[in-house]
Amino acid sequence: MLEIKCPYCGDEAGLYTGASLYAHRDHLRDDFFYHCAPCKATVSCFPGSTIPKGTLANAKLRKARLRAHEAFDPLWQKGFINRSNAYEWLAKQMRMHIDNCHMALFDNEQCEEVIRICNSPESWIS
Repeated sequence: MLEIKCPYCGDEAGLYTGASLYAHRDHLRDDFFYHCAPCKATVSCFPGSTIPKGTLANAKLRKARLRAHEAFDPLWQKGFINRSNAYEWLAKQMRMHIDNCHMALFDNEQCEEVIRICNSPESWIS
C-alpha cells in the first residue's frame, strides 16, 4: 500500500474497497480507493490495482472535476476527435505537458480553466 497524505489535513489516507465506502453502488464494490476519513477526501485507483488515478479530492474538488469532465468528455465521446488527441489538444490549451493533463490531477482553478476552454469555440481552432 502506498502512503498517501491528505492535502487538506496531512493525515495518511487509508485504502478502502468500494464496498466499504460506497455500499449502495454495486459497480464500485471491488474497486479500491484512498480515503481520508476526517476530510472525506477520496481518490479512486486504476482498475485492479491500488495505484491512485490522481490526487485526493474533497467534495468541492470532486464536483469541479466532474464539471470539467462534463465539459471536456463530449469532445471525444461524440467522435469529434479521439480521446488521446483530445487530451493532447487540452494540454496544449492549458500550456502543460500531456503527462500532467488529467482531470484527477487538477485543482479547482484548473477545472474551471478546462470548462472555460471547452466552452469557448475559438479555442477549438488553435
